[in-house]
Amino acid sequence: MAVALTLAALIWLALLGAGPGLSRHTDRAPAAVVAVTVYGIGALVCHQGPPRSLHLNGVRMPVCARCAGLYAGLALGMLAWWRARGTAAGTRLVRTPLAVLAIVALPTAVTWTTALVGVWDPGNITRAIAALPLGFIGGAIVTAVVSGELR
Repeated sequence: MAVALTLAALIWLALLGAGPGLSRHTDRAPAAVVAVTVYGIGALVCHQGPPRSLHLNGVRMPVCARCAGLYAGLALGMLAWWRARGTAAGTRLVRTPLAVLAIVALPTAVTWTTALVGVWDPGNITRAIAALPLGFIGGAIVTAVVSGELR
């Protein structure tokens, strides 16, 4: 199950990256169907606001910059778990998952909060990069739980 979840995360990340290119091919039925589906799923989980989204070749991605960073981190964290399990890093994560998660959530919390109160509104690249650690550790924790190595 953990392997299937990791593959699903990688496929979703690939579809998010391919979405803008696929949406340019509305004349091709399969590409258009995939693009509409990816953007539709993205709309269920994300506001998709154009000013807050990354654009590839001038086309908005199916999720905002912060969500893109979270999903990229998630997929990378899932892959990393398979490499780290049984190592000192994997053992530390399994022993203190909530503490580690709280620490890596700080960059996302800072960018979100400072924008909300009007102190600092980071750009989309910064939002995506700030979300990577949270997604990464979240992905590792999810994979550890699903694989039965973290309860």
